[in-house]
Amino acid sequence: MRGADTSTDGLFTFKKLDDLVPSNHPLRVIRTMVNKALAEMGELLAQMYEDDTKEG
Repeated sequence: MRGADTSTDGLFTFKKLDDLVPSNHPLRVIRTMVNKALAEMGELLAQMYEDDTKEG
């Protein structure tokens, strides 16, 4: 590559989202509810995905 070797390390962050969302934030409760709902729907979603891939 031509030109100066410039680093763009400052563009990236290596933190987890849990570090950025306060422990008492409402999104944490919503995340728990959504994870539970998706876990309960897991088999249904897998079947729907499988059916969709068979049609094409």
